[in-house]
Amino acid sequence: MDLLVYFLFVHTFAAGILGIFVLKHVAAWKLSTESIESPDFGRRWFYRYLTFSFWFLLSFLSLGPLTTWQVIKLPEIQAFGRNHPWLIFALNIPPTMLLYYFYRKFTIWADARKIEGRKRLAAKLSAKARSR
Repeated sequence: MDLLVYFLFVHTFAAGILGIFVLKHVAAWKLSTESIESPDFGRRWFYRYLTFSFWFLLSFLSLGPLTTWQVIKLPEIQAFGRNHPWLIFALNIPPTMLLYYFYRKFTIWADARKIEGRKRLAAKLSAKARSR
């Protein structure tokens, strides 16, 4: 295997692991407009890249062996795949895009609930402060 494949393999795991922490951070503290839908290009790119990387790692480890890697077993593709080992990574992109799409839709949907929760917490804290 060549250096590109090793780089892709290491990068998939490293960025995917970082993506876990970013997902946790977004789920706990951020709205979609503060993360994946931010008007700031750098922030939006950072959050989208790492969340996509997490879903790519998930796809690579769980969905890939069940779905896209089965394509590699076709004789016509095996000959091409021997000379192009990066193909295994490329075949994982479609299921990853589907997972990311559902995640993005859910994150945007959850914004209303997060805002509602923030308002309730602020009201509760202000009532507590007034009672002191």
